[in-house]
Amino acid sequence: MPRFRQFVRSIATLICLSFALISVASIGTHRLFAGDAWLPIAPEDLALTDNPASPGADAMILYREDTLDASQVVNRGDTDSEYVRTKIFTQAGTKYANVVIGYSSGQDLRDTLYEDERNEITIVGVQGRTIHADGSIVEFSGNVVDKVLESANGYKYKAATFSLPDVQPGSIIEYKYIKAGQPRWIHSEYWEVSQPVFTREAHFTYIPYLDYTGFAASFRYVGMPPGTPTPKCGVGNQQSCLMTVTNIPPIVDEPLMPPPATVRGYVEWYYKRLGDPTADTPEQFWNREGKKWEGDLEHFVNNKDVLNDEVAKTVNSADPPETKLRKLYARVQQIRNLDEESERTKREAGSESLEKNSNVKDLLKHGYGTAEDLNFLFIGLARATGFQAEIAYVAPRDKVFFSSTIKDREQLSASVVWVHAGTQDYFLDPGRRGCSFGLLPWPETATSGVRSDSRGGQMIRTPIPHGSDGLTTRHGDLQIDPDGTVHGTLQISYSGLEAITRRERALREDDAGRKRVLEDEIRALLPDGASFDLTNVSAWDANDQPLVVEGTLRIPTFADVVARRLLVPADFFRTPETSELASQQRFNPIYFQYPYEQMDDLTFHPPAGYKVEGLPKDQKTDLKVVLYEISCSQQDGAVEVKRHLALNGVLFPKESYGGLIAFFGGVKSTDAETVVLESDQSAQTH
Repeated sequence: MPRFRQFVRSIATLICLSFALISVASIGTHRLFAGDAWLPIAPEDLALTDNPASPGADAMILYREDTLDASQVVNRGDTDSEYVRTKIFTQAGTKYANVVIGYSSGQDLRDTLYEDERNEITIVGVQGRTIHADGSIVEFSGNVVDKVLESANGYKYKAATFSLPDVQPGSIIEYKYIKAGQPRWIHSEYWEVSQPVFTREAHFTYIPYLDYTGFAASFRYVGMPPGTPTPKCGVGNQQSCLMTVTNIPPIVDEPLMPPPATVRGYVEWYYKRLGDPTADTPEQFWNREGKKWEGDLEHFVNNKDVLNDEVAKTVNSADPPETKLRKLYARVQQIRNLDEESERTKREAGSESLEKNSNVKDLLKHGYGTAEDLNFLFIGLARATGFQAEIAYVAPRDKVFFSSTIKDREQLSASVVWVHAGTQDYFLDPGRRGCSFGLLPWPETATSGVRSDSRGGQMIRTPIPHGSDGLTTRHGDLQIDPDGTVHGTLQISYSGLEAITRRERALREDDAGRKRVLEDEIRALLPDGASFDLTNVSAWDANDQPLVVEGTLRIPTFADVVARRLLVPADFFRTPETSELASQQRFNPIYFQYPYEQMDDLTFHPPAGYKVEGLPKDQKTDLKVVLYEISCSQQDGAVEVKRHLALNGVLFPKESYGGLIAFFGGVKSTDAETVVLESDQSAQTH
């Protein structure tokens, strides 16, 4: 029996793919087109100057074909064949001549204990051409350049890129290629129906593997516009599935938008066991899944003697419930986490001949495990201590929003632990080394999923974080020079989600890499030309403490020199939201990662011979979901600026866009109001 493994692509790869899939063919006369002639072009398409269905568009997909063929996956591998034709209307639309074909390859190094095969994809049969409005044709004869976009967990997320020649407004561009996989791997499981530009017509074909005993191809139909037809399956000897769509609106890529998987329309293919119920309700489906998960968990933790011994060494019987949980949590996080090691470390681990953990005894003996192994161990220890504890799988909301009506286990790709101790429920993730007790990484907060127990699967929602759960405090002690330069020390403290995010980002970095990442992040918040040199970082590995960064700051000519006066802006940190919300039109909801608070306390020391002439008025705007206040005061000749900014929401409807623009624009302009410093010499002339 061949082994099948569905490859789940990263969101970054999905975004790359969405820019590359604009295809052409006829469902009734489907063919693998690598060597075929180009399809004829209608004169009226050459003459088009705008999209009548979406006037003012930069480009428009005229015709598209996407053929997924898994029929020979065992012997030859599967293929994803694309044919793309698009009309360019404006100069801005010529960017679609730069084709990006996203794909992934490599071996997931998390599976080095279990797998010994590589997953490789190649791009073959690339052809392309440009057709001008007068009918003249320029063939593509350039090179296809392979780039690595991202590397993680042994996989390389790549892009085959090329540029079609001499593209101008009025041109039609078209290209085709085949994405070929290796035998025994199923790669292309999606019809990406939604695209960044309007799609006039698209045709899709799926040719399943028919000899997968006990399984049959099936599909999920997600996010499609009302009235879009569902695939017609069982066509011809190959039992193909076919679908035609027309007039599909575009997905607009914007800053601060929900994950692409939540706003796009797609059809996902998978293989379903023939014995599984065909008409079960979502509740029945998730109950069945929950029982499977509970069985896996019980098998892993079924060793009371080992667990009791470990509990006895870790907690005291007189400890309060939360203290016991904290001690167990800290114990589990001491164990080597294979999922969070760098790729180099994982390659080295491959030479260690690491053995797979089948149960908690193996895990404690080996001293290493996957993130899920660690979560299972924590549940076993919590149960042995007398607490009720279960595994829960949730949808990480940086990738997808969970829908229980979509009976797809792959939505729930993150595991967390639910514990009831004393009178309180806890959601914890000891399998994330950078995560502090009592908090989850932000993608696992305010999301939904399924908790397993012996009765089945129970729908759950993880806690919604508050602004204080993502607190940043910034203290500056700064000297102002007569030429307007500001310099001094800056200390930034990150707490809660802010600390977790940075600790997890740094897990695969060495000390130099950690320093570089933090310095770059802080410099990006400073005015142009500013410098920040990090001198110390405290509590990288102390998850129960804030992460504290200290360094020296220099901002040349920050204050304006005007007639022996210095005009000093009250706060020098950038407001990134003003650039992220810069567009005048919004297509998607506004989506922040998590609520946050910023507390600034900056002390400015005037140059010798200067005194404070004027301070900005204190201001406060409290709209409940957003808050901003700033005050300036004079203390012993220095100026102290205190600023508080809070965001208490995550997802805002696009109708709130104007209000958010106005709020953050007000923050930026108020931050720029100036403290006026007057020289003694200037004062004597009055």
